[in-house]
Amino acid sequence: MRNPVVRALNVLRSIYHRYTEPLRLELSLVDHCNLNCKGCTHYCPIAPEHYMSTEMLECNLAHLSAVDSDMFRYVYLLGGEPLLHPEINRVMRLVRRYFPHTEIRLLTNGVRVAAMPDEFWNTCRESGTVISVTVYPVKVDYDAVGEECRRRGVGYEIFRQPDGDKFFSKHTIDDVDPGNRYINFIRCYQAGCLTLREDRIYPCATSAYVSLINSRFGRHFETCEKDYIEVCRVRRKGDLMRLKNRPTPFCRYCTKLTPVSWAPSGRHASEWLPEPGSDGV
Repeated sequence: MRNPVVRALNVLRSIYHRYTEPLRLELSLVDHCNLNCKGCTHYCPIAPEHYMSTEMLECNLAHLSAVDSDMFRYVYLLGGEPLLHPEINRVMRLVRRYFPHTEIRLLTNGVRVAAMPDEFWNTCRESGTVISVTVYPVKVDYDAVGEECRRRGVGYEIFRQPDGDKFFSKHTIDDVDPGNRYINFIRCYQAGCLTLREDRIYPCATSAYVSLINSRFGRHFETCEKDYIEVCRVRRKGDLMRLKNRPTPFCRYCTKLTPVSWAPSGRHASEWLPEPGSDGV
């Protein structure tokens, strides 16, 4: 059994890190993906094809920039697979226009990188966008992806790669037997993942995308006005700091995070919801 003093210190470190880390904004450019990962935390295997409107994105970025153009240390472009967005070049230019000093990271599975046209690479260089690759156990030559980025003069990094067999995680959410939102918030692995979806900013991707679970499996996960902030209501950086640093009512649903092996999704409810007969905790 772990020493309770060590556990308490680890909790305090986690809380300190959460309250002191700089803001980052995650732009969910597409809901769907060209991989099919079991238990995907953005629910891509059950998502219909959907692209973020660049017109709406520009309105949102313009408003946030007018509040504070140095608000975010990082802006992450993700999805789904962001390289599926037909206007990915415009997205990068918009982010750089409205946030001239932020670090832009494009999070990709790497599948489409080598096939991207010259305009994409030119836009990456001009905007200073870094290609940030998550390595999956699929047939992609990730060394070649890195070499192509270097050849094109574009920043490249490995965002995450397998470390042993338990590479992925099952993030269980439970609307039947929810937990304590304050405890769940302290141990949340998505801390700081402010997610822009349409015209709202959520504290995490789970609350931003949970409507996909409701639609697919007939569940009743609720989001209320305290679970997000409308972009037009952001008046100061502190509005987003509060959203990031405080538990919301939705936090009660996030009951368990279990390391699992990567596998293709069968689009079964058990990939995201408690197994029948389990206690959900």
